[in-house]
Amino acid sequence: MTTDLVYQLEGTIITNRGYEISLHLKLWKHSNKRLPDFPEGYQFNWIAFNIVNPTNEFVLFDNHNQKPPHYHIDDKKKSTFFTWISRSKAEKLFWQKVQEKFGYFELDWE
Repeated sequence: MTTDLVYQLEGTIITNRGYEISLHLKLWKHSNKRLPDFPEGYQFNWIAFNIVNPTNEFVLFDNHNQKPPHYHIDDKKKSTFFTWISRSKAEKLFWQKVQEKFGYFELDWE
């Protein structure tokens, strides 16, 4: 089985509520799509955290062996599972949860 890094994005944004948020997103594609914990063959780790309080104020989406797609908001021990419909829907849900937590922002990665 091969694994390819599809993207890795890192940056900092300021939200309309004044939060300075650090963003770290990684998405890998596995050649073996039949792994149940990796829908469409994707493995991901997406986190947004408050730079002032990173251990207590964050939104983390990920999946890994033995744990299908889920997210954590402010508590790494409490997981909320979600149904992976597509990569774009999962990414949209991540950005929605980040904006609910920290406020609105514009993304310009270029």
